[in-house]
Amino acid sequence: MKFQVAAGILATALFVGDVNAFSFVPQRSSIAVTPSKSISNNGRTRSSSSLVMKDDNSKFSFANLFSGEGAASGAAPTRVRRSSATLEPHPSQRDHINPLNALYPPNKQAIEESAGTSTTPPLPFHPAVQSGVLSNGFSYVFLPNRSPPNRFEAHLQVFSGSSDELEPQQGIAHLTEHVAYMGSRKRERLFGTGSQTNAYTDFHHTVFYAACPTYSPNTGSFGSPQPMLPMALDALCDVMEARCDPSRIEKERQAVLSEMTMVNTIEYRVECQILSTLHRENRLAKRFPIGKESLIQKWDRDDVKTWHRTHYRPDNVLLYIVGDLDPQYVQQTIEDKFGHLTAEKQGSEIALPELKGDASDLADAVVGNTLKQRQSWHYPPEAELSPGKVIRPHIFKHELLQNFSFHLFAKRPVEPIKDMESFRRSLARRVCLAALQIRLNVGGRSDDPAFTFVEFNQLDSAREGCAVCSLDMTADPPRWREAVLKSISEIRKLGIHGVTPGEMERYASALLTDAEQLAAQGDMISHGDQLAYLMETVANGHTFMSPEQSYAVTEQALSTLTLEEVNRAAAELCSHITGLNDGELTSTGKVVAVACAPKSSDNDAAFVDDDMLCQAIREACTIEVEPVEDVVVPHTLVTPAELEEAMKANPPSWESGQFSDGTPNTPADRITRPFTLRRLSNGIRVGINQNPAESQRGHLRLVAPGGRDAERRLGFKSGSLAVGARAMQEGGSFGSFSREQVELFAVDHLIMVEINCNEESLVMDFVFPTTNVGNSGYGENMKLGITGTESVLQIVREILVDFNWEEDALGRSKSSYRTAHESLGKSLEGKSTEMIMDAVTSGDDRFLSIDVDTVNAVTLEDAKNAVMSQLRPKDLEISVSGDFVVNEVLEQILQYLGTVPADANAEFEVKDATMEFDSVPKLAPGKHLDLELEDSDPRAVAYVAGAAPNQWGFLADGTSVAQRVSEADKRASDYDKQRRAHPLFGNAALSLISEIANRRLFSTVRERKQLTYDANFSLTGFERMKGGWFLVTVTASKEKAQKALDACKETLEALRKSNPISVDNLESAKRVVLNRHEGELRTSQYWATIMSGIQEESIPLKGPLSVTDFHAVIEAMTTTDLQLALDCMGLEESQLYTAIGKTVQPEGLVVDEIVKASPMAGMGRGGALMG
Repeated sequence: MKFQVAAGILATALFVGDVNAFSFVPQRSSIAVTPSKSISNNGRTRSSSSLVMKDDNSKFSFANLFSGEGAASGAAPTRVRRSSATLEPHPSQRDHINPLNALYPPNKQAIEESAGTSTTPPLPFHPAVQSGVLSNGFSYVFLPNRSPPNRFEAHLQVFSGSSDELEPQQGIAHLTEHVAYMGSRKRERLFGTGSQTNAYTDFHHTVFYAACPTYSPNTGSFGSPQPMLPMALDALCDVMEARCDPSRIEKERQAVLSEMTMVNTIEYRVECQILSTLHRENRLAKRFPIGKESLIQKWDRDDVKTWHRTHYRPDNVLLYIVGDLDPQYVQQTIEDKFGHLTAEKQGSEIALPELKGDASDLADAVVGNTLKQRQSWHYPPEAELSPGKVIRPHIFKHELLQNFSFHLFAKRPVEPIKDMESFRRSLARRVCLAALQIRLNVGGRSDDPAFTFVEFNQLDSAREGCAVCSLDMTADPPRWREAVLKSISEIRKLGIHGVTPGEMERYASALLTDAEQLAAQGDMISHGDQLAYLMETVANGHTFMSPEQSYAVTEQALSTLTLEEVNRAAAELCSHITGLNDGELTSTGKVVAVACAPKSSDNDAAFVDDDMLCQAIREACTIEVEPVEDVVVPHTLVTPAELEEAMKANPPSWESGQFSDGTPNTPADRITRPFTLRRLSNGIRVGINQNPAESQRGHLRLVAPGGRDAERRLGFKSGSLAVGARAMQEGGSFGSFSREQVELFAVDHLIMVEINCNEESLVMDFVFPTTNVGNSGYGENMKLGITGTESVLQIVREILVDFNWEEDALGRSKSSYRTAHESLGKSLEGKSTEMIMDAVTSGDDRFLSIDVDTVNAVTLEDAKNAVMSQLRPKDLEISVSGDFVVNEVLEQILQYLGTVPADANAEFEVKDATMEFDSVPKLAPGKHLDLELEDSDPRAVAYVAGAAPNQWGFLADGTSVAQRVSEADKRASDYDKQRRAHPLFGNAALSLISEIANRRLFSTVRERKQLTYDANFSLTGFERMKGGWFLVTVTASKEKAQKALDACKETLEALRKSNPISVDNLESAKRVVLNRHEGELRTSQYWATIMSGIQEESIPLKGPLSVTDFHAVIEAMTTTDLQLALDCMGLEESQLYTAIGKTVQPEGLVVDEIVKASPMAGMGRGGALMG
């Protein structure tokens, strides 16, 4: 079960400086809480009806809560009274603003009718979106969408989360979510249908969702397909009527307690410190969703049921549905499934009737705008840099922190984007943010600055009740002051001098291109992406437009947007920073500054405290800043004249595609489906696929076999290929073009590049638009640039023939690897995984983190020689997928890559070197390992590892899964022998086994034995090296770690012997694997991935058949196949490697009393749906 929380303040009439945090403007990517009308017009609050659980020590009273004062001055809020012959009104129900906001039918109609009278025209509503409210107050919104076809998603949001909990209730919203979700019998009916379900809790909401096919693969009683929408809504309605069985409560109690341990990483604790400081003026600083262990241990059925019946009311939820469904059918099904719910019935089932009065008083208090104001506690004081210049500093230090991180915040009102004026302002802000981010990441790296990561952004966060403007930066600890000065100076530079004309043109063009791409996709945008955008838009009170409408208004707004407007937006964005300087106008609200650093002594260069941090900020605000100058950015990296000369010098041609899986050669002159596979005359292998599902977008992958395995085989210095690949990523200078020019060329053409080195290959991924980009002007005056496809092929060509290796890029690469290795030693999971992999591989450095001494020993020449030796045309494979015309792209590939000389980089080739990949090390007999890591908080993680085949079924001794299965099954039919001879057989068997093993671990270790929140089975998945390993990872409390480890071993053993794979197990796994494959086939990245290696001799079983026969091979698999394939793994007790990593408290530990937050997960700066 996914438990996600994002940064947030309680949207219940909290005041953030001078900003009202409105509850009907909830999360950045989630939806609104159900607000009530306040007595005054100053703010709007939601109907929150948290009940107080029984406490063994003292009885809760509202007199204590409000310091003896009344709930609210003025008239009492009106309670909703519904006529009922037998049931009294729900104690927490109040009149409230509908959470649909602008999509609430009366509101929508009023906005549309204002078009003729408003001074600025309202934005158009999406013509297909439908919304409504049932007679019981149940709200819903539906968006028809066809991507993917024959599927839909439904999300039910309950407007109650941890922010509704009082002191004795901390964690009950999350526990109730577990109980309602896992206890739903109707949800279990979705198993085996190709559906995915999940749930999560955050500060304001509890969300349950189902992603399903429109029809079940299982036919009904009369042989007709069963529609899935009624089944999905049955499951969601079931959580509204949860039974709260004691046995289920106990299971989920244990799962939640295990989850507390799992999420409590040092990264999580840093997020707790940030959020606690950022939102110090409200109770969310101490109200994290997972709650307190001591309270979770005590709750019984009455407690959980009381919470559930108080908050799970029809007027306190909103249902979102997006998918390939008929609108009338959706509306009728919603009415059928949810129309019977009533708040009165829920209220009648509150298990602790003596708390109904308190629940009612609490609802009055919330509506009356007093509750959260009355709850406060002591915090460190604000700092005043100078008169009127207030900053809130906080320093968090911990022994597990490796880097210095700095986080600077300002909170502002969310501005609903509902008309052209507000839309223009939002575009102006986006231009400014893009300009500053590129300055920081492109220009800022030129002189090797102190920061290793920096990002400046402003996001509307309904979850936090405001827009949050943030600077997030990491740096080497001794250089923290330099990093603070540099990053703040860049923000001031934007605020004072604005953007340049060149930046204005560049980023406005990028915004228009992005809008154009979305418009081209239309309803081809995935259900998940559409739903996330819909929820975010509704939550923040923005107008929800179609992609086509959004493109039209974007073009209209940008065509008249002026540099002056953009620079006004820049001044507003940066006002919290520029206002800290004497003589500058101070922005409203406080500036929040959080620094996180390793523990150090007072005389250490890395030492920082509140005063030093404030001094550095003050100093940064006094530095004189000069306006930036425009960089001359090339419109093309390869001129037509240069290309013509290359065509004459190295005339290119196409040759047939060649394969090792038995597929005949493909013709060099014909387009084939689903992909075209050929080779260029210089040896480069090419695969190309047309994928219209991602409109106007493409993905190119370049693979050079070798990786860290080649470091050993070819005699290169250890780590040189990995460090060199990162140096290439950090660099980017080609020929006469500087790195800054090349990076801005990529920015202009919306190209993203990622270069990595793994154990067996060097991989370069490029994401790009397939249309003309780098355009200038608008409408009829637009001058087109070259296409993104052509741009990316120019970059690939320049990497192969004209890349400039730079010492400063190598320095950044080495710094990155040093940091990664040192951080590994301070992570329980990282250090434990490294320990067991060191044992499994007998210390083989191909599979381990690169240590600091090894990184330091790599020179620029080492890195250059290692990487360039891999970039010989004869060894390369290019796979490209996207929304383009195949013939046109083939012609461009022929020109740009076919003209790369066949002997390019020949001077780096290692003569007489073996090209055959090594196998993974042979495993010695298994053993157990223990590890301890000093940490202030108790945590544990356990592992089970053993031998396994590689992704294509080859074992370390050279035999294959197919071979061993055939030898073991003496009674196999001719058909079975033929099936098992298929090159995809081993791959398919391992995919299904992995799915079944994960399901078994969940049902045994989590459900039946209640030892963990999550246990995971994974395979290393090597393609070229023979052999690999499986790894089971399980998190648990320190006390249960050994039992959890034993339960994992027991599960694997049962899978082999006492409880073998059943037909139901197999069929369910097939549905999951096939649905996942079908969904991923809609992405160009997946196509580029599955095409990579098809023409590569070092992956003999990977060929066209691995794609074209995927469904047939999966469907034909039997339980006998999988059971025999399991015997190819090292699952015997004597073969297993096991490990347990535990934390131990440092001697003399002094617990930090400043802000100690309870654990929670997913606390990024986005909404829950952002992942």
